[in-house]
Amino acid sequence: MRKNLLFKCLLRSTTLPWLAVVLFAAFLFSHDPISQTYVHFTSGFRHADVERVLNWGFISIGLLLIFVVIRRSRDRLRAILLETVFIGLLLYALDRWLIFTYLERIHFLQYALLAFLLRKMTTKDFPALLLLNGAGIVDEFIQYIWNPQYTKYLDFNDMLLNLGGGMLGLLLFHALCPKETAPLPVERRVLLTGTAIHLLLGMIFFAGLLLGRVTFYAEGLETNSVWQIVDGSYRFVVAFAPQGGEAFSPATQKYCRILSVSQWIFFTLAVAATHTLLIRWLHPRS
Repeated sequence: MRKNLLFKCLLRSTTLPWLAVVLFAAFLFSHDPISQTYVHFTSGFRHADVERVLNWGFISIGLLLIFVVIRRSRDRLRAILLETVFIGLLLYALDRWLIFTYLERIHFLQYALLAFLLRKMTTKDFPALLLLNGAGIVDEFIQYIWNPQYTKYLDFNDMLLNLGGGMLGLLLFHALCPKETAPLPVERRVLLTGTAIHLLLGMIFFAGLLLGRVTFYAEGLETNSVWQIVDGSYRFVVAFAPQGGEAFSPATQKYCRILSVSQWIFFTLAVAATHTLLIRWLHPRS
């Protein structure tokens, strides 16, 4: 009884925004500790063995989620199964082409949980997905600014992984909370916040380019600082693979893609549009 009461209090419309903010802050400040803990506890084992354990651990979590989704969706089994197949194929493609180490699958779980909370605040999927995508972009920008010695470049791969995790969270919502709605003011704030994040990031970036305060990485610049002196003035240096690329991952024993900004934009829009059309067909009220 007490557990149910606590759960209801946490998921009230007035509590959810703060819970989502706390969760997102936890994501921001947990990247380095998780990586360091991973290195510390696995230093005494063969890297290939650790990656194998991670691989099967995440596969087991995925199978458990599929079981829960299907069990809770018997009255909407066809729609949920089709959505599950789409999300499964999407996550498989992201995993196959964009993940360099199996630890990166944690993006799926983190942003699935965040998307679930955001969707609890809205009556439609789009506002939640828009804000989640903005949060994923901000997350990667902050990582790049906070620790450029580790990240080396702005990781568009992870931004797409975050979006994939968000779509997994929406699937869980459709399966577990099909009839839940939220007050309209909360939904409006979610939509406005998501829109504002995308617009502000775009305006700041292009204004910086026009004013000469933002530049792209070039040979001769350092990779351990995002603020560097270029042509006599400090500029924010954005490092990424201009044309994309491919690299071999010793951890997963496969070649993985490194997305450029144009490739990331294309795949983000393509995945989001496909997901939106599918959801409108399967869940008209979402």
